[in-house]
Amino acid sequence: MVCYLLVFLFVGVSPTMAETPTLEQQLVYALEVYDGVGYTSNFAPANEETIYLLADHSNAFSPRNTMVYYWAITRSYKADWDELNEPVESATLEILQGQTLIQELPPTLFSIVLPEGHGSRKSYLLWGADAERGYPGFLEEFREYYIQIRDYQNAYQEYQTAYDEYQDAMLDETIVEKPNAPVRPVEPPPFLKVVIPPSFGFQVNLPEGDYRIRLKDLDGQIIPDSEKKIVVFSHRRTGIGYKIIPESRWTVPERSDDPQQTIYVMGGSNAAIYLQPFYEAEYNEAYYRGLLDTQDHSGAADRWAWAHMEPFYQATMTMSSENSTGELEMTGEKPFFVVQMPGPRLGYQVVEYDPATMGGQRPTFVGFEVGLERDDRKVTIGLVDQDGVVVEGSEREIRWVPEKRPVIQYLWLSFPLLVGLIVFVLRRSRTKRS
Repeated sequence: MVCYLLVFLFVGVSPTMAETPTLEQQLVYALEVYDGVGYTSNFAPANEETIYLLADHSNAFSPRNTMVYYWAITRSYKADWDELNEPVESATLEILQGQTLIQELPPTLFSIVLPEGHGSRKSYLLWGADAERGYPGFLEEFREYYIQIRDYQNAYQEYQTAYDEYQDAMLDETIVEKPNAPVRPVEPPPFLKVVIPPSFGFQVNLPEGDYRIRLKDLDGQIIPDSEKKIVVFSHRRTGIGYKIIPESRWTVPERSDDPQQTIYVMGGSNAAIYLQPFYEAEYNEAYYRGLLDTQDHSGAADRWAWAHMEPFYQATMTMSSENSTGELEMTGEKPFFVVQMPGPRLGYQVVEYDPATMGGQRPTFVGFEVGLERDDRKVTIGLVDQDGVVVEGSEREIRWVPEKRPVIQYLWLSFPLLVGLIVFVLRRSRTKRS
């Protein structure tokens, strides 16, 4: 009986029994939208009426016919570009504000450039003739890099041979005049840049406001299902945010966005955190989440949310504590390396990166170290730019919370329970007497 049940369960979860998604051909907009740092790839399926954009930045709209299906796991629609990816034959993209036609855009060649590769948020768009030249130029740069790598590998082999001969000569006592050590060749820096082959799209750049778009075909007729609402918005305020890396939990960083927010650090007698400053901007939560994903409706229209933008470089951090003499302590950003502690106790130790002893390994992260001692109950930090000016919005208050509370605190917290217990016992004894 058990065997039959197992077979039934196995068959029940067999992939052949899984429901195949239903494909539907739709006119969609493939999007490259500016997110404050670079460009986010997205698409607007037929069921999404609104596209969100940041004001005064170029965005690429590519209307395409593709197959769309609903994916229940993510509760969102997906595009099957491999099944169908056909550009929509259109002459113009019309942009309207109210009932007024304000722009008619022709399709333009564009290309996406990732100067630091796919692992970075930084990217920008090339348009027109620049896009036409961009991809061939990228291929030529890569070819030159390949030649540099080939030359380096040949030079390194020659260096290895020369170094072996040098070592033999240094150990050979019959050679009186020792040769100079060969110079090791320098490896070319990695080639990270990526340029996507160009394609046609519409360059949409609008000031803050509400708009509508629609496509017209080559005969001047409006293409069905091409109309969308466009909400163009901007930030409410800007500031400096921090990525907080606790020494004991460096894999679980936290954030500090609001200058009025206090950073609490829990630790033993000495605790350390590492701070990475970022430019940040505060946006309407619903709008910004909709910008990153047209199908994300989790944001609230009456809430504001901070978004970290680019790292804030070339600054000095000031620190002062309650026990300081009034002079500000100045510190700069440093590279750090995370070392796993040996032995049965699992844990990590953050040490300052030393290229001399850690050759061949890259720093784990770069940031400002803030050390807290037992007597430093409160530390105030801020950033100073290259001109010595305090960076507005960079100030934070950091408070140290001991990991183990003193016994007196636990006694004080348990006092109400003790009083309640005494009252309960007295009432119970009176009830028995009566």
